[in-house]
Parts: sequence; C-alpha cells; structure tokens
Amino acid sequence: ANPVYGPKDIYSQIYNPGGRGFAAFWLGADGLFWLFGGEDIAGNLLSDLWSFNPVTFEWAYRGGSQLVNQPGNYSAPGVASNSNAPGARGFSHTWTDFEGNLWLFGGAGYGNSTARGPGDLNDLWVYNISQSVWIFITGNTTINNPGSYGTLGAFAPTSYPGARFSGVSFVDPLGNLQLFGGYGYGNTRESSGDLNDLWVF
Repeated sequence: ANPVYGPKDIYSQIYNPGGRGFAAFWLGADGLFWLFGGEDIAGNLLSDLWSFNPVTFEWAYRGGSQLVNQPGNYSAPGVASNSNAPGARGFSHTWTDFEGNLWLFGGAGYGNSTARGPGDLNDLWVYNISQSVWIFITGNTTINNPGSYGTLGAFAPTSYPGARFSGVSFVDPLGNLQLFGGYGYGNTRESSGDLNDLWVF
C-alpha cells in the first residue's frame, strides 16, 4: 500500500504510512510510536515522519517530504530550524535520549542536494519532541565518507564514525549514545565492508 497523507499533525484512522521496509523507529517518552523514512513498495527511499497513538490506534503525518528520493536540508550544526530535514534513507541507527528526543545516525540514502546519491551516510540528527523540529548535530552532509579515528577512548570534536548502515545502536545507563559496526566505510574511502568499531557520543 502507498502512504495516505493527511494534514500535518492530524490523527485519523484514514491516514497511514503505507507499506515500507528498513524505516527508522522509536518509542517516544510521550508514549507515541515514531517512524521515519525507509524504502517504499517501489524501492524508492522516503523522508517522511509519522507518529502512531497506541491509545486511539491512529497515525498522524508529522513532517518531511511526501516525495521520494529527496536530499536533506542542513542548517549549521546545532541550529534548530523548521527548514531542517534529513534526506531520504533506510537502515539508519536510532536512539532515544533521557528527554525523549529522537536521534538518527547515518543509513543508506541521500545527503545534501550536491551529493550524487544515494550512498552511505554519517550525519547525526536529533528530532526535538517539544519543538517539533529536526536539528543537524554533526557529521558529513555528503555520501560515502570515511571515519575520523582519534585516540582510543578519548572524546574529540574531530572524531566521527564513517558512513554506514545496519549497525547496532543503544543508549547506555549514563545517557550516552553508543554505536557498533554496520556496513560502510572505516578510515578510508577506497572500499566499504563490514565494520566492528565501537563509538560513543
């Protein structure tokens, strides 16, 4: 089934995200089930955001493009903007922080409008629940970038994982975002493959 979009933020049993695979998903602190992007029934990549109310059993379209294979729109890092939007993608890594915000890292899809995509991504985003806005945090805005490996065990603003998809992600007891492996790029762009590096944000 194709998505059935309604007005933004309006719940109804009529609206639904349609059939899709490899979408990003979260259980929000607000009790809602959140869904972003994925691959549609024709193999195109999506960049729409939905929420599902498990009390009323209704979906609401919450934002993002209703078109397929769209690039992302990136503000300066850390700046909340209503124009911000992650590009269409699937196989991303997700976390939920202690404040209930939705974190999204990488996946396979589209970077900014200058990137010839799709490809592997290593951009980090957070969706602020209270403001209903995406914030680009850090990483590359183009595709297929290698990681920058600093000193083992040391935090540094110049360190970041390479572009990848289908890894494992979780929040540790301290609220740190942890990421392990996936398929993508290590410390070189020469080739991609299976990864076994562990990162913490």
